[in-house]
Amino acid sequence: MQAVGRFAVLGAFVALTAQARAQTALPLKHAPARTQTAITPADLMTRLYLYSDDSMMGRLAGSEYNLKATAYIASEVKRFGLLPAGDSGGYFQNVPLVKRQLDPSAGLSIDGRALRPWDDFVPRDAGRTTRAFDGAQAVFAGVLGDSTMLTPDQAAGKFIVIAVRSGPNLPPSAQVNRGALLSRYRTAAGIAVVALETFPPQAINFFRQPQTIMRDTPAAADTISLPVYVYVNAAGARLLLGASLDSVRAGAAGRWCTARCRSSTCPRRRATWSPFCRAAIRS
Repeated sequence: MQAVGRFAVLGAFVALTAQARAQTALPLKHAPARTQTAITPADLMTRLYLYSDDSMMGRLAGSEYNLKATAYIASEVKRFGLLPAGDSGGYFQNVPLVKRQLDPSAGLSIDGRALRPWDDFVPRDAGRTTRAFDGAQAVFAGVLGDSTMLTPDQAAGKFIVIAVRSGPNLPPSAQVNRGALLSRYRTAAGIAVVALETFPPQAINFFRQPQTIMRDTPAAADTISLPVYVYVNAAGARLLLGASLDSVRAGAAGRWCTARCRSSTCPRRRATWSPFCRAAIRS
């Protein structure tokens, strides 16, 4: 079954003033304050803390907590006197949602050895169809941001392994940007980023859960396919390349791999967007 939910547009509710942002230590809890005519940091904090409270459980689209959170937003704009302009005279407008999750048949194997998703590697959904491959060679593409990294032409048809640097103040070119990597290496068979050690268990669990997203493009757009994209740890990189990262240079050839890491999409359903109002206030 496809879940349905309501998204919320926070607007000013989630914006903190410069004075509030300047605070170095905000409390984990904030007692709600009475609404004032003027917009103040305390007033904004009241709404932000209510909306982001643990009781909202993250407000995941399609969940009961998303309904709870958007109901709060709708009640507030109604109290302010904003006129509804949504479907059926209410504050909500129907929008399409889809649920995407890793296909049960997905897998990655190296020289015939099958790896376990979420334990040995973490696949990321690119939001479009990913190309399966059978018999692509792993190649070390270098360290992200280095001038010696493989060019897109050199990576074409290969399952490239990318090392990353750690530490603060990394230049943008050295920071992992999934969209940028998929765009740069569009013709690669797949991309393995060696960064899994940096992921807390909560992040891996989040990637593992089905994701409910808004679908606002025609189905024909899904005919554009992208390389498989996964995260691995140092041990996974060693298995792919047949050597440790600190002993190889960009262009070093590794083992042969097979991968099918596509995500499946549940049939489109409808959800509601909140709030949807006219820019008018009753006196």
